[in-house]
Amino acid sequence: MKWIIGIFVVFILIIAGFFAYRTFFTAPQEPISNENVLFPISRNATPPPLPTSDTVTLITEKGTVTTKNFLKNAASIGSDVYSLTDPFATGDFGILYLRKNNSFLISIRTKPIDAARQEAEQEFLRLLGISRNEACNLLISVGAPGVIDPLQKEYGLSFCPDGIPF
Repeated sequence: MKWIIGIFVVFILIIAGFFAYRTFFTAPQEPISNENVLFPISRNATPPPLPTSDTVTLITEKGTVTTKNFLKNAASIGSDVYSLTDPFATGDFGILYLRKNNSFLISIRTKPIDAARQEAEQEFLRLLGISRNEACNLLISVGAPGVIDPLQKEYGLSFCPDGIPF
């Protein structure tokens, strides 16, 4: 019987020690209160409201970049997918923002591909108000449909180290 009481006392001391350590030796975490920061959204999480400030800070696996708030004029075209260009236009390119992972998709729609790509990249930089170096820290996929590019590769931005020529 003494043996059972001893195990019970040790068990209670371990639990009390755990709670004492958590209470006295861990610093409280400060909540992130900056409403203009966009974090990647986990699959099951409810996304926070869109920022209303003039700037937005994007946090991705490649880096952190502060941009103009491009979401003010973007059109929502799906579940956390926003078109930065007119989604119904038949222009040379389209630019989408995917909020789930803070990434962008630039779709080249016409030939000559290189000219349309250059135009799309310049418009992207203008819409976000960022430099080429800052753009290289964002997750950006540049591609074209099969009728324009039969290989349908992911090319990246032409001025970034991982950019591939068409």
